[in-house]
Amino acid sequence: MSADHAFAQTPASAAPGHEQTSRRTHNAGNAAIVLIAAFLMDLIDVTIVNVALPSIQHGLRLTPRSWSGFGGLLLAFAAA
Repeated sequence: MSADHAFAQTPASAAPGHEQTSRRTHNAGNAAIVLIAAFLMDLIDVTIVNVALPSIQHGLRLTPRSWSGFGGLLLAFAAA
């Protein structure tokens, strides 16, 4: 079998670079799905915390003044 004959039987989809382009597109799609899922999880987390804050404040018997100090402490540890 000659090299020309073997090349003629190669499908067009197996052209050089096609597989690499397909992988990039697939990886970009996976990255987009992960980013969207992370965004939605963060949104749900923030919503749950905002709904729970009054109950937390009441349970810890925090006044508005002490609540701001407690919030500052939470921010300090969240940034660390």
